[in-house]
Amino acid sequence: LKWRVKRGGTAWIYYAGHAVVLPDGRRAVVPIDASGASLDATGIPLDDLVVHVLKNSRVRRVVVVVDAGFGSSGRDGYELVPGRPQTQPRPLPSDDDRLVVWTASTTAGPTPLYEPAKQGLFTWAVLGGLRGWADGATTGESDGKVTLQEAQLFAADAAAMLGRDLTSSVDTRVGMVGVPLVQGSALEAFPGVELFEQLADADTASRLAVAEERVRGDAEAFWRDTVALVQEGGPGGRDALQAY
Repeated sequence: LKWRVKRGGTAWIYYAGHAVVLPDGRRAVVPIDASGASLDATGIPLDDLVVHVLKNSRVRRVVVVVDAGFGSSGRDGYELVPGRPQTQPRPLPSDDDRLVVWTASTTAGPTPLYEPAKQGLFTWAVLGGLRGWADGATTGESDGKVTLQEAQLFAADAAAMLGRDLTSSVDTRVGMVGVPLVQGSALEAFPGVELFEQLADADTASRLAVAEERVRGDAEAFWRDTVALVQEGGPGGRDALQAY
């Protein structure tokens, strides 16, 4: 697909899923057929993807957007590979003006899900910004384009307006913050703070309901185990009942 980029154009690489840090510190995305034993061998380093795309000399810039954490666990809280050591990732590239790498998280934790959109919170915030919602995020004045700085600022602000936190990467290079990611008359205006307040209330209620269901499920399982011990008789049953 890299050959479909027009001369002087931008190649976009977007990925949502699982990602890991390889033993040498490189960040890699994980294909769906990867398994525990072959994770390091099948992981696709972002560096390799970028080098591959830049073989097309017509590509002026590569923008890599990754909605994935580079830690050892996924959004469900389970480890990708139990017992796999966590390697410290290399710093994101900062010396190549042809490259922008924008990741959902700079920490080792998983990236949050935004259930109403059925996708990652980072993805939802990024796409909203690129629709035009981020136009004017830095100055308050819309000018028909969304720069890298505006998009990154909006993504963090959008999460905050929902009562969430994003630890997404931020590119502060002087020559890159003003790079326009999208522009034109078709950009969509920011839908307003009032709508985000409604979305935040709905999101909070949904997450509380999920948490309550999980706690009730744990309590019911705990009670079943307690009853079983009580029925066996002896001091163990009394201790279990007191613990419950």
